[in-house]
Amino acid sequence: MTCPCPYLAMSKVVHTMFTIIQKNFDQYGDFCGWEVMATCASLQHAQVFAAELCNLAGVVRTLVLDDMGMVVCVES
Repeated sequence: MTCPCPYLAMSKVVHTMFTIIQKNFDQYGDFCGWEVMATCASLQHAQVFAAELCNLAGVVRTLVLDDMGMVVCVES
């Protein structure tokens, strides 16, 4: 059975991506912005990856954002 309205059929598909961003500092230790580090398809994978990125960078703020830009996880 096919849906009579293709837009209605597409509205049932949920594409949630999680973006990992990390705080950047310049050579003098001053805050200079945020850098997008990666995107992940699952929240669990994004949380683990954010923690790994945070550990690699030392003590730095790392955030996971959902597809609406809301913070869903913070590593520090």
